[in-house]
Amino acid sequence: MTTTPDYNDGAVHWWDSADSPLGIHPKTTVRVLDPCVGTFNSLAQKISWRMVSAFQVIKQHVEPREWWVNVYEDGTSGVLHKTEQEAVSMFESRHRGTTIRVAELPKSDT
Repeated sequence: MTTTPDYNDGAVHWWDSADSPLGIHPKTTVRVLDPCVGTFNSLAQKISWRMVSAFQVIKQHVEPREWWVNVYEDGTSGVLHKTEQEAVSMFESRHRGTTIRVAELPKSDT
């Protein structure tokens, strides 16, 4: 069984495919070696990967985690749920309230 390499490790990786590397988010900043253009930094989603000889992840983009929680009119709340559907299905109908999305704030660069 083969595993996908961790391209977000800060190392330079040789590349010979027209497809973008698995595991690199489109909004990740990558340093690219293109034999026709030279070296440049770009978002992964803007790179023509068939022209890349090597690349290095400069800044990995990570989507914030999110959860769903039921908040009741009396100010109490339930547990965190992985999906909105799960939270709604666990909503206690005898109480009035709403289901809200809770998202992790991105980490600051400073």
